Amino acid sequence: MVNANNNDANSCKVYCVCRFESAIAVCCCLYRSLGCTAVEMLSGKPPWHGLEAVQIIYYIGTSVPPKYQLPDSVSDVAKNFLERCFISDPVRRPSADALLSDTFVCSADAV
Repeated sequence: MVNANNNDANSCKVYCVCRFESAIAVCCCLYRSLGCTAVEMLSGKPPWHGLEAVQIIYYIGTSVPPKYQLPDSVSDVAKNFLERCFISDPVRRPSADALLSDTFVCSADAV
């Protein structure tokens, strides 16, 4: 661990980079959590249903999109929203504002 009180400029840079990368990871997990919650609400089963807890934890920690099956009645708008939630690349992933203004979120008919 880097000491944040250290006056060495290089130490501070390392600390800031680590903090920034952690924020990206947390942000990615929040988006994925939103998508996973929506999957469970739409299908009645969480993503990776049927796998052991250790396997699920492994997949959560990777950039692999979750495996899930939605009912045929789920709209393309809802499916598109879920795909957008599971983009792990922060450059390609939509912002929270973009997801909040998504048709799926704003329209009761989008399910």
